[in-house]
Amino acid sequence: MCSIKLSILTPAYNAEKVIDHAIDSLINQLTEETEWIIINDGSTDHTLDKLDKIKNNPFVQIITSKNGGAGRARNLGIKHARGEWIAFLDADDGYSRNSIPTILRYLSRYSVSDIIYTPRMKQTMDPHSSVQTDLPETLIKNNMPRLEFWTSLYRRDYLLKNRISFYEYREQDVETAFRYLAFSRTQKITVEPKLRFYIQRDNPDSNTHTWNLYNLYYIKALIYADLIQHTDTTETASIIMLKSVALSCMINYAKVNLKEKDSKIHNRLKQLYYIKNIITHTPGSSVKLEIKKLFLTLALCWIKKG
Repeated sequence: MCSIKLSILTPAYNAEKVIDHAIDSLINQLTEETEWIIINDGSTDHTLDKLDKIKNNPFVQIITSKNGGAGRARNLGIKHARGEWIAFLDADDGYSRNSIPTILRYLSRYSVSDIIYTPRMKQTMDPHSSVQTDLPETLIKNNMPRLEFWTSLYRRDYLLKNRISFYEYREQDVETAFRYLAFSRTQKITVEPKLRFYIQRDNPDSNTHTWNLYNLYYIKALIYADLIQHTDTTETASIIMLKSVALSCMINYAKVNLKEKDSKIHNRLKQLYYIKNIITHTPGSSVKLEIKKLFLTLALCWIKKG
């Protein structure tokens, strides 16, 4: 019996209008070395009806759970995965033609890596539209890669051993937090610009475009505050980066919540901009970095004050 090399995880919530493309792009590429785990995240439309046509495929596993958001669904997929490596595919995106055989060849080549970081490809919802490619950076700064988490392949044992998972707060995963967790706990990262498989489609109905900004920035600020408190990294630059992201979320939160007559929020926004200016324009000596950390810590204390 052939062992499974690659598990592909797809969260699907009310995806009846888009998941056909994902199915068409991947289903004929699956082999005995692969498994596709689709997590039906409590869909209330006809997503399950769309999945009925592939439910008997021996390389497909369909899991149905109550709605908990994409982060929870992906974590459930990681728990059930049997593959040596894990890849991700959102229900409204797709894989390029003949990409699975190529991925499997690269996995054999990089047997000692924990993460393989690859290019990002993007196109519109029209499958015949042109594809734009962004290459991964060679030098990853502050443990935060520039491209999204789904551009990478992850060794499953590495994720499990280090308890790396997606946040599940208020049904938001905040994928940048997963990105940081994954890339901050290993040095065994391979950047491979020639391995191109994932095509992101610009779906106007995705969470990225439809979530209320007031709620989204607040959730992001809370998640990054938690990440700062629980990160075990000792790199000053990484901590500063995390706090800066949290602060930026807070500023955006204040912006979208700003009302013309709300002097309290207006004054807080002015204070946040003042702190951000200090961070931006202060030289990076060790003493100055401590000053930056102090100001950012004070700013983070405001997150839960509303």
